[in-house]
Amino acid sequence: MGEERPSLRQKLARYSWLSGAACLIPVPLLDDWALRLVRRKMARDLLRDGTLLAAPEQAAILAEGDSSSWTGCAAVVGLPIKLFFAILAKIFRKIFFLLAIKQASDESIRTMLHGFLLDDVIQTGVLDQAVLSENANHVLGRIYWAIDAALREVDPRPFRTTVRKLFRSERRELSRTSNELAAEARQQRRSHGNEAAEPLDALPESSQESVADQLGSVFWSNPDYLDRLRTRFRVRLRSDVPLPKE
Repeated sequence: MGEERPSLRQKLARYSWLSGAACLIPVPLLDDWALRLVRRKMARDLLRDGTLLAAPEQAAILAEGDSSSWTGCAAVVGLPIKLFFAILAKIFRKIFFLLAIKQASDESIRTMLHGFLLDDVIQTGVLDQAVLSENANHVLGRIYWAIDAALREVDPRPFRTTVRKLFRSERRELSRTSNELAAEARQQRRSHGNEAAEPLDALPESSQESVADQLGSVFWSNPDYLDRLRTRFRVRLRSDVPLPKE
């Protein structure tokens, strides 16, 4: 898998944790809003780590592709059903808690692996300042497409059980983070309106750094999976975006 970068592992673990927390925000639409902003901030941070400057809309493309086909928390259940479920959740708290944990862990896993692949395309030089300066958004779209395709084709099943178990055991901390994230997302929405062009100005810090450490360990303890995922990603990417010679 190459040399491990502890800073990358910690960064992705934090955004992975926050993505899970976003899905537990008990307000329809606000949860999706928060998840989008978390992922856009992750994209901006990874680009900054690679000394790349990107416009907000470019980070948005790398984070979620075509926003018209958004597949965040709302994709798990349609909006009308989701509103209905929000009412029923007060009656069937335990059942819906289990469903929410499943959804949160799935989105957490996706964020972690998405960030892993996005960092790879930055570190290999496929995505450089020239692409960003030329406003070649079609290239950014192809990068996102390759990430999405690889995540669909290389099943993240090895992580699901462990991440769900971790989220269940840390449900109080996850709920606390969710409440803080909801407050920040509300403030952001009041400030910027309905178009989420900018990532969150601030994100809650987990009071239990060990939780994020555990989450990072779940993924980095399976280097074979990460290698398979990266290989598949590069195959998809190579079909449209030339990779530098290794």
